[in-house]
Amino acid sequence: MIDEKSIARMFRRRQEALSKRDAVAYYRACSAEGVEPEDVDLFEQGALELDLLEERISNEQVDEQKPAVNVEDREYWSRLTITACTRFPETEPGERISEREIKGELGKIRKDGYPVKPYSHLTRGEAWEYLLQIKAHVASQAEIHCPDVLARVRDANEQARYLR
Repeated sequence: MIDEKSIARMFRRRQEALSKRDAVAYYRACSAEGVEPEDVDLFEQGALELDLLEERISNEQVDEQKPAVNVEDREYWSRLTITACTRFPETEPGERISEREIKGELGKIRKDGYPVKPYSHLTRGEAWEYLLQIKAHVASQAEIHCPDVLARVRDANEQARYLR
């Protein structure tokens, strides 16, 4: 059984939703109270908005379950895979890849459209770790969108490694 405080609280919520013209809140309040709406248009608008919202959420969940590969995605990830996943030139023993080279790679990746966060303040080690994270993410997306391009890049990397 619903007590008087609950009834009063529901009434206040309904009146507040009505005065603010909040269609969804008004629909929910009227439905919860089981009363006839004072403003039928606002009530029906709330019902419609909720239906549309639930439909959109349902569609988004379906879209998240199946990766859609369209031409634009394939082109984007192909270009990014070539830029991000290509190996650095081999270094001699004792030689290190410089901070400038690492940040240059981050700049190339950003130029290709990847959302690279600001990196100028990063140390060499932090920039290297960030670059490796990006490379891993790009490779995982390439597996979905352009596995053939990723395979070619990996083959070229292996050949470059042994041809030095």
